[in-house]
Amino acid sequence: MTQEIEETVCALRHQNSLKTQPFHLVHIDYYCKDSSGRYLGCDFVLAEFSFVDGVRKAFHAFINASEIPLGYASQAFKHATENHLITLPPVSESHHQEILSNIRSFLMREDGDETKLPPLYTRPGDTGAAESVLWQLNERPGPHMNAGRDSFRIHSVCKQFHTLRNASMDGLSEVILPPNFLPEHELINDALEFTDGISCDFHEELEEM
Repeated sequence: MTQEIEETVCALRHQNSLKTQPFHLVHIDYYCKDSSGRYLGCDFVLAEFSFVDGVRKAFHAFINASEIPLGYASQAFKHATENHLITLPPVSESHHQEILSNIRSFLMREDGDETKLPPLYTRPGDTGAAESVLWQLNERPGPHMNAGRDSFRIHSVCKQFHTLRNASMDGLSEVILPPNFLPEHELINDALEFTDGISCDFHEELEEM
């Protein structure tokens, strides 16, 4: 994981394309994590950004969890109430293969190359949920089953920001920040979290109630 981030940023710096390169953030809300380690996802968000353009586009989908596993309803309700407020069962569109197809289209390069999707970045504590939900979307049977399976690579956004910052300041500053300069709790306690207009429609409407 760390090696791919460092190699990618190094290559971009040598190509002088750090400012224009798109990066992709992923966030997943879930109801609960069962005894097998599976996260029951309910809300999936992708955002593409670059340093020049800021956020360029976003993708959001509710995931139909079908049903809460036996014995997990109380845990799922508690987690939903304390975090994302998405009801059980979700207000969902979910056709899992359609969501997977939309994710692939969102991440696909402009030339239409599907051979290697770009890495996704999330908070270190959310890596397990992202990997679990994407794996489940890959495994869902359906008429558009992805026979080859997408290999989604999930990396730490903290490590990404650390590497990007040091690379972008190369030659401009002698201060090299340590890997832990951006603790995960700083991302969780983002001052912009409650800014109007940046949430999905569902959560914007909740905040207005």
